[in-house]
Amino acid sequence: MFSSAALSKAIHFDLSHIPDVDGYPFDVDLRTINASVLRRTIAKKATDAIDPGADALAYEKFLEVNRRCHSWYLQNLQEWEAELLGELKQQLYQFFYPSGDPLLASFGQFADRGRTGPGSSLGSRGTDLYTKLFSGDLTTTSRSLYDVYRSYVGGFPRWHSAEVSRAAKYGVHVVECSRLSFVPKNNSISRVICTEPVVNMFFQLGLGEVLGDRLRSRFGIDLATQQPKNRRLARLGSRTGSFSTIDLESASDSLSMWMLREVLPPSVLSWLELFRTPRARAPKGVVELGMVSTMGNGFTFPLQTVLFSCVVAAVYRYLGVKTWRKQTVRSRPVLMAGTVIASTKTRSITKGPNFGVFGDDIICRSETTRWVVRLLEILGFKVNAAKSFVEGPFRESCGGDYFKGTAVRGVYVKDLSTQESRCIAFNNLQVWSARTGISLPLSSDLLLRGIRGMRIPFSSPIDAGIRVPSQLAPRSYDKNGSLKLKARLVKDYVMRFDDEQEQVIVPRGEKSRAYNADGLLLAFLKGDIRRGKVGLRSPIQLYRTKWSVTPNWDHVPRVQRPESFCWRRWVTVVLNAFGSE
Repeated sequence: MFSSAALSKAIHFDLSHIPDVDGYPFDVDLRTINASVLRRTIAKKATDAIDPGADALAYEKFLEVNRRCHSWYLQNLQEWEAELLGELKQQLYQFFYPSGDPLLASFGQFADRGRTGPGSSLGSRGTDLYTKLFSGDLTTTSRSLYDVYRSYVGGFPRWHSAEVSRAAKYGVHVVECSRLSFVPKNNSISRVICTEPVVNMFFQLGLGEVLGDRLRSRFGIDLATQQPKNRRLARLGSRTGSFSTIDLESASDSLSMWMLREVLPPSVLSWLELFRTPRARAPKGVVELGMVSTMGNGFTFPLQTVLFSCVVAAVYRYLGVKTWRKQTVRSRPVLMAGTVIASTKTRSITKGPNFGVFGDDIICRSETTRWVVRLLEILGFKVNAAKSFVEGPFRESCGGDYFKGTAVRGVYVKDLSTQESRCIAFNNLQVWSARTGISLPLSSDLLLRGIRGMRIPFSSPIDAGIRVPSQLAPRSYDKNGSLKLKARLVKDYVMRFDDEQEQVIVPRGEKSRAYNADGLLLAFLKGDIRRGKVGLRSPIQLYRTKWSVTPNWDHVPRVQRPESFCWRRWVTVVLNAFGSE
């Protein structure tokens, strides 16, 4: 009953009175576009009925991209293409050699920024920092890389002591391969990821941080805040046609080592080769990687952002387009006793980069798109034509879809097997209805039948219950007059420490951890330990019911407001969904 297919069928019935269109033609009204987008997106990322061949299909695609990386070579270029490639090399040199000095200079700068990341690491007993660095095997692709790590931590007495204690119990293991595995992407195809060795990942993430700092200073791209900037440019492009959005197929797996040897300074390539894992162990054998890194490598995302930013900058320089946007600001006249004492003046200020790059989400001036695409093709990348938009009234980037300047993002439902997942779907669909003015009575009723009680304010987590306005709130108050609410919250799945017994207490089913006093102190200083506990990644997310209070049920913090959100329309939509209550 509760499946993405059933919900999709209900959505199509609710929207049957609105015509369906392919693409985003100019002469179609916004209501039709919104309905057509929702039909396409509602089950696009569903993972509740995975095809048995999804992993095999993903693996074959991965091998195809890897073969393409192995076979990359510099084509015979026309004169203008060679000049464009030369501009790219110059941009990359200026990026990696600011003021003539090398950006990547020593192991220390990577180790200073090194971290373990939130995901799995090869040979580790868990995903938290304490377990990876202080209570388990350390894995590495070369003993010399571990020796560098050991030498670095030797400069910090507590860290050195923690590493000596860890090494005595667990040791160091040299591995030749990362571990290739699959995670669900949608029902038809999986996603390939590779789990990296612990020491390699530590340095990879440190390198990624150094690249991120340089991206901010060179191009004004901050990987922590770039997504909303890309969305703003995409909105502007959909309204004026001034910007186009480009998406690439398997971009993170398409960074060919042969291509990078052609365009990167040799010293930069040496660092990448030192920290990368050259092979991956797949279910059907070992794969020699023609790509510099895979999804799962700590520097993959910032490195591709660097490369694509330099691609756009190279094209801009070649065509004489400015890389920074200017905005004209007009000051108001200054009056005193009705007399103008300072007249109106205009001045230009720098507004921000004239392009946006976040991973493989690329936004550039529309007049430069042809050259950007050609340079990407020379480098071995394939443009995803279905998700790239150069002309017309639609643009898409970083989770933002815009038609003539208006947000038309659909709703994506991955799974409906739990009450919490149905709450997420219901809450998102009510926001969509409030934004578009299109009601979804059958779909809302279908989801409500699978949700037991739990009415919550909008400010609560989206999976904690059904978000409702105060008109539908449960009328229960505490002694201070605040409304009481009952919500479903994620259960703590934590590791605790008994300092007196020098023991680590882990949940049932988790691998044991050794007690490492110095490691505990370092993990605490890094923020990994809070209130004497370390949060672990639960294999199955479990929930508990908890009572709490809210002094203002209808307050919506600004950071939680969806794009183009209107409170009054949302209240009307939710009240209609609940009928006569």
